Amino acid sequence: YEMHLFGEKIRNLGKSSHLAGCNFENLLGYVPENGYGFHLLKASIPKIIKDVPAGLLINPYEDLVIV
Repeated sequence: YEMHLFGEKIRNLGKSSHLAGCNFENLLGYVPENGYGFHLLKASIPKIIKDVPAGLLINPYEDLVIV
């Protein structure tokens, strides 16, 4: 299993039976108009969860809000 950032491999996570079939989709962003940053996630783990959404919102004053 590998981790990629903008198409470039940055880390090899090795092979683990615990990660087989897991899927994590991440979206990181920044809105220059209001200074907010965000991290959105959708995760699936076989036989446990499927397409569970989660997210964080960071305002310009560095407060963290879970969405």
